[in-house]
Amino acid sequence: MKNAISKRKQAGFSIIELLVVLAIMAVIVTFAVIALGSSTRVIERQGVAKEFKVALERARFDSVKRRPTTCSEMSRVEITSATSFRYITDTNQDGTLQPASEVRVVNFGDLSQVGIVADPAPTFPIVIRFDLRGNTSSGACGSETVAATPTHFCELPCATRDSSNSSSVYVSPTGTVALLNGGESIGTFAPPAVSNVATGAYINDSLAVWTGTPPTPTPFGTPTGTPSGTPTGTPTGTPTETPDPSATPTPTPTPLTACTFNQRPGNPATCDCRAPWSVQNNGKCQ
Repeated sequence: MKNAISKRKQAGFSIIELLVVLAIMAVIVTFAVIALGSSTRVIERQGVAKEFKVALERARFDSVKRRPTTCSEMSRVEITSATSFRYITDTNQDGTLQPASEVRVVNFGDLSQVGIVADPAPTFPIVIRFDLRGNTSSGACGSETVAATPTHFCELPCATRDSSNSSSVYVSPTGTVALLNGGESIGTFAPPAVSNVATGAYINDSLAVWTGTPPTPTPFGTPTGTPSGTPTGTPTGTPTETPDPSATPTPTPTPLTACTFNQRPGNPATCDCRAPWSVQNNGKCQ
């Protein structure tokens, strides 16, 4: 009996069981670290793409607000390298663009392998500017071209862009900005159909349209004749001044004497109750 109790107290896990548990835990931790790292890269990549989209929208809004008439005055976004871009807007809101001081640089080179890619490899800098109507252009001033979009942000190495490793920012010729998943195609829009309508179609036949010079209006009727007659009559009578009435003096009230205790004020009053007495219900000063 004592030997059985002793064996139960010494029972535990074997080395093989511990190794199996540790191996399972190691596998779970490894998958968790991989998933966490992948999730972090996705968040960083999407964050950079969204910031680039916001920069484009700010530049477009600034140009539409200021209505610049020259290329150098247009707000713009410049991609300076595979890991940085900058945007130039009128930050002090004085109505003029000062590229030396009104520029914000976004450098994401310290992030986990996120870069701007294109096929063929892009030539930097890439400029996307907006005119007074929000339309886009690229290239140097004087030789503007269509804006080079979309811009692809991919997790390096980026052999093939897809929704799991890249995001794209597209800006249309009219300045509309869209954030797309990597590998997602840009919709194509056919020009609207234009119908030819005859110039005289759908016009009321009873409507007369004057196409020449309007005639000069002539006033109807002209007054003729010369007014005659001289007013007669002489005013009579001499105005008489009326003196202002004299002011009637206001009588000065005669002060009343003070009533004593238990006296009644007369009618007309000959005395007045004075403090600390006052007229009571019996008509006496008390």
